[in-house]
Amino acid sequence: MSFAADMVTDALSMCNPDEHGELLDYTPAGGAEKSIRALVNRSPVGPDFQLFDVGIKRYSVIVPRDATLGLTSVNAAGNDTVKIKEYKGTGSAEVHRVERIVRQNPGIFELSVVR
Repeated sequence: MSFAADMVTDALSMCNPDEHGELLDYTPAGGAEKSIRALVNRSPVGPDFQLFDVGIKRYSVIVPRDATLGLTSVNAAGNDTVKIKEYKGTGSAEVHRVERIVRQNPGIFELSVVR
């Protein structure tokens, strides 16, 4: 198995909902919603650096690069959305906009998403 394939396998294991990950509903711009595995780092509400008097929820979402359980491409122009619960496993999911791709490699996308 290649190094890149190992990275995808490791990412899928890390994002397993039975372990540390969770299932999210991801909607690409102009596309259909699909369920993906992901790790979500929920940060506290922080300042919006364009509107200094406004608080904003900004989360980091790590998604495996996989056609079935993750993503193979991301529209970083802010047109893709993902539904995330405020706390893992509880409450209803809220729609968040993909703000940018923080980093990517053969195994994952790390996305910055805002509400």
